[in-house]
This record gives sequence, structure tokens and C-alpha cells, in this order.
Amino acid sequence: MAVSIRDIAREAGVTVGTVSRALNNYPDVSPTTRERIVETAQRLGYRPNQMARNLSSKHNHNIALVLSGFLEEELINDFDALLMKGCFHYTVNNDVEMSIQVINTKIQTEKVLNSSAMSTTSPARS
Repeated sequence: MAVSIRDIAREAGVTVGTVSRALNNYPDVSPTTRERIVETAQRLGYRPNQMARNLSSKHNHNIALVLSGFLEEELINDFDALLMKGCFHYTVNNDVEMSIQVINTKIQTEKVLNSSAMSTTSPARS
């Protein structure tokens, strides 16, 4: 189970709020307390939960790259490769998480058509 700031607070003998302020570099935490909290967090193997941070922040540190037609006959062209490389470099340099979603228009169209055909077919009446 992941280590939470509650675990750090309990172990360091401080409040959850103090842990949060220390880990987010607020100036109202004494250097001694901050050091104790950071050492405790490292010892416990704490890693910030990016989803929780996004919920409590006005900033989102996630981007998604959606690739359409990825499974079609044509290989990735130079533009696609440069786009993926550029996105990756941006995420590394800006502390942003990236997910890649692959969709295939042909497969999705077939699924939509098949599900539509099934939903509009009514059972035969006797």
C-alpha cells in the first residue's frame, strides 16, 4: 500500500497539514521540522500522488496524446514520430505525466455500426 502524508505525519509526530506545507515548501515550516519530515518521507518511500495533487491544485500536470489510425497499414510517418518525441521531451522537462491513447478509426467505426445494427433490430413477433 502506498505511503500517505498521514503515515508521514504519524511517524514524524506532526499534523497532516504540517507535512503538506513542508513537502510543498511553505515558508512557515521551520527548517528542523521540514528536514525531519523530508527524511521521514524518504525513509518510508513516499511518492506524491499526482491525481490527488491535481484535484487539490488549479494546475493539471497530465497530458494525453491520442493517436488515431495507429493500427492501420501505414507505418508512423515522420510527423507522428516528431510529435511523440516533442511531447515526451516536454513532459520530461516540465514534470508532467503523459499517457498515450491509441484508437483505430476503422475498428471503432465497425464497433459502432455493429452495436447500432444490434440495437435497431427488433425481435420477430409471433
